[in-house]
Amino acid sequence: RSVRTAYHLGPPRGPARHMLKTLLYTVLLIVTIAAALALMTVGDRVLGYAVVHFRLPSFVAEAWARLRFPAVAVLCYFALFFLYAMAQDTRQPWRNIWPGTLAALAAWMALSWLYAFYVDNIANYSLLYGSIGTVIALLIWLNMSSVVLIMGAELNGTIMSLRKDGGGA
Repeated sequence: RSVRTAYHLGPPRGPARHMLKTLLYTVLLIVTIAAALALMTVGDRVLGYAVVHFRLPSFVAEAWARLRFPAVAVLCYFALFFLYAMAQDTRQPWRNIWPGTLAALAAWMALSWLYAFYVDNIANYSLLYGSIGTVIALLIWLNMSSVVLIMGAELNGTIMSLRKDGGGA
């Protein structure tokens, strides 16, 4: 709903079709999150173990270690791209969707890195809140992430409005 609002769209034309698109995107997002977690959690120790015990070539392990973060970025880019594209009733040109997608992805990654640094080094949630501190930290991160994702849709909506009014390229 927030992404549709950012695009200045009212209720969807076909509620059943919109529900199907929402369901499809939800499944896509679950698969994306699972793939991203798999890419991020297979670390150097697991790769070293696979090289020694399963005879995985060392160049494959090195390539995996170097390319897993860019692979997650590409995966998340396409997940955001599909979110912004599927929220609309009509097909939009690629040029109307990629700026907000790229900006949201960059801001989301920077926000996640900065927040992880803050939680690890500065904030002490467990001291103040006990075991519920982890939940509080997660909810704060989710809130900030949702704001960043909506701002990417707002950027796309603004660009589309400017192009429609003749103020943009």
